Amino acid sequence: MGFRLDKIVVFGVGLIGGSFALALKKAGVVGQVVGIGRSQATLDEALRLGLIDCIGACDAATLGNADLVLLATPFGRTPALMRAIHNCRKSRF
Repeated sequence: MGFRLDKIVVFGVGLIGGSFALALKKAGVVGQVVGIGRSQATLDEALRLGLIDCIGACDAATLGNADLVLLATPFGRTPALMRAIHNCRKSRF
């Protein structure tokens, strides 16, 4: 049996996040890719291009059963993003 991720969540579906998601999809190792981002236009384009399967939010429903969470955002946003993820994951358990 090969490596398989049922669900990944990608924060930032631009060049890096979108390419990562597409590579996993092409390799057949991911079931569902959920995209999260600041720009609705970017998320819509990622959905249209098949980079992601759906658009999510930084909440327990989206992150609760993710096998992998990829942070593909500008480095300066990392601390705030990590706090937000921690807070929504913490509220679920």
